[in-house]
Amino acid sequence: TTRLVFADALRKFKLTEFDEPVQAIRRGLATIVPLSALSLFTWQQVEWLACGVPHFDIELLKEMTNYSGGASAEDSWVQLFWEMLEHRMDETERALLMEFVWGRSRLPTTKKDFSRKFKITPLSKA
Repeated sequence: TTRLVFADALRKFKLTEFDEPVQAIRRGLATIVPLSALSLFTWQQVEWLACGVPHFDIELLKEMTNYSGGASAEDSWVQLFWEMLEHRMDETERALLMEFVWGRSRLPTTKKDFSRKFKITPLSKA
């Protein structure tokens, strides 16, 4: 009978071991999407809402970019940067670049979702 008690306790544990982490995820999602509306979305749409678009809208990034330190969108090196980002890098490389320079691998989904603008500044010659 000890074996049956152990088996029952193990079964109960296995059925509930992820309850706390799942509730934490649920609470986090509720800050982004009302829980009553969550069933209206696919998992891909929820991921998109929570994490941002998995592909880069480079035009949106350009619109949400500030130039400082004498840099401008017309500078040849800035145009080369956008050319490289758009035509020479794949999605993985873009994600790695964004994570390196911005601390996130995905772009916000809309202009209003940007907490701050992307900034391009030339290296000082000091």
